[in-house]
Amino acid sequence: MHRERIVDIETRVNKRNTKLWFMMNENSRAAMHREQFVQQNGGMFYNNEKGEWLWRNEFTVKNGYWLRKRETGEKVFFENMSEFCRQHDLSIVKICEIMNGKRKSYKGWEPVEVREVKEGPGAHKNIGENPIHKKDYEVVTKTAIFKNWKTNEIILVTNISEFCKKINGSSKDVYAVANGNKHSYREWTLATASKPPAFLVNKNSKKES
Repeated sequence: MHRERIVDIETRVNKRNTKLWFMMNENSRAAMHREQFVQQNGGMFYNNEKGEWLWRNEFTVKNGYWLRKRETGEKVFFENMSEFCRQHDLSIVKICEIMNGKRKSYKGWEPVEVREVKEGPGAHKNIGENPIHKKDYEVVTKTAIFKNWKTNEIILVTNISEFCKKINGSSKDVYAVANGNKHSYREWTLATASKPPAFLVNKNSKKES
């Protein structure tokens, strides 16, 4: 089990070369890990200009901006209207116009969704409360990668307590497996385990005999 002292989940998953960043970007199962992470934590991942997959919480997603390149259909997410327009040599006013539905497209860009934004600064009323504005807190997170030997499913677990509820299992036994103090719990082991749970080995032996 991996232990990591963090301030918030966004820092943890987006900080380059951390365990979770590597799993979301460089791991052979990165796409699957990103999907599982979003299922557990909400929000979304997007690919930035450096080719990194970064996660944004629900608040940021709802209050960010989406544009689509007409030529390729590629969707681009950004949070800062002024910075985006400066990088792509675009007029803020005209980008706001296509987002407001007053213009269909501009320089090959079109809106993914039409929403009300103020012309000029490109600001809009925030939806909900941004969790990053809350007082910082420090927690110790525990993550583990489990394997289901019945389905061959590999799962990244960022919240063991919630995982136990999902499988209706014993948190004591699952933590023991995550800490390496126990080989398996039901059909679950750590993904690094080379052998299946003993009861599955016995079942297979009986079938063969």
